[in-house]
Amino acid sequence: MNAAVLTSTSLLPPVERRWIGPLLLALVAHALLVAGLTWGISWNKDTPVHVVAQAELWSALPKLAAPREVDEAPAPPTEAESPAPPPKVEPTPPAPVPAEPPMPTPAQRAAELEAKAQADIALAEQKKKQKAAEEARLLAEQQAKNKARERAEQLARERELQDRKLAAERKAADEAKLKAQKEQQLAQAAKEKEKAKAEKDKLEKERQAKEQAEKEKAAKLAQDKAAKDKADKDKAAAGDKAAQAQLAKERAENLRRIQGMAGASGEAGSTGTAKQSSGPSASYAGRIVAAVRPNVVFTDTVPGNPIADVEVRTLPDGTVAARRIVKSSGVPSWDEAVLKAIDKTAKLPRDEDGRVPGTLIIGFRLRD
Repeated sequence: MNAAVLTSTSLLPPVERRWIGPLLLALVAHALLVAGLTWGISWNKDTPVHVVAQAELWSALPKLAAPREVDEAPAPPTEAESPAPPPKVEPTPPAPVPAEPPMPTPAQRAAELEAKAQADIALAEQKKKQKAAEEARLLAEQQAKNKARERAEQLARERELQDRKLAAERKAADEAKLKAQKEQQLAQAAKEKEKAKAEKDKLEKERQAKEQAEKEKAAKLAQDKAAKDKADKDKAAAGDKAAQAQLAKERAENLRRIQGMAGASGEAGSTGTAKQSSGPSASYAGRIVAAVRPNVVFTDTVPGNPIADVEVRTLPDGTVAARRIVKSSGVPSWDEAVLKAIDKTAKLPRDEDGRVPGTLIIGFRLRD
């Protein structure tokens, strides 16, 4: 069946007009019947022409099967096995010639024409009904196809809407999850930043407190030192003359000691020439101190002006042979610094007369 495009009007059943079609067919059939009867009557008036027909019937002879091929020639038949004679085929008698049917009468011909007309009408009606049924079936199939297509399209639209809805829900869930993770990360970062800031502030406060304590300590030390320096300065200013007198006295005493250790025969207050000629000059003690002072290394801060008395034994050329503290200054670090300075000096200068006393007692003050 061709897939023709069927419109709604072509698929509708035709409007039945039962009385027009059958009436026309009946009139045509009757007219043909009358014409046939008229022609039959006039045909019977003519001289009949007898036609003699003969027919011969021949039956086909039966076909024999072809003999089977053999590789070897068959043995000659014996007398006992002689072949049977072929059956005799009798000819088929000719079929009898059928008698000529009698000519139908006008009534019979009219009846036949009427029956044929009725059959044609019934056939036309049947074809019309079949066509209407086929059109109805095609219309039903087309409607079913359209309905199925519409249903499929509707299901596809619903499925698409459902997929879009699910995709939108998944997207919203993913965005919410990402947002929550981002917020959590931001909160964690802010918390860590706040913690780092608090730690930094704590360290800064500790540093500032330490610096403040050090500043206060340094200020206190500076204040104490300034007060001490001021007190020392005031004391030095107040007793400048006494200090000078004491210094002169100590120098004289040191000189006396040097003279006594050098082997003078007289007493300390003796004025004999032997003692004066055998003792060192008045400036020799200062020369020794000036030679040793540059080698003193002392960085401690101690109150007052301590003095350490050191006994030094020398060789004739001035080389230091031995040294020891005979009177401590009360500050062990200052005593040790003086001894190291003497060791570093190694050789004492000569006196004005070119000699170096064998034994000397020298006093070393922290502040000259």
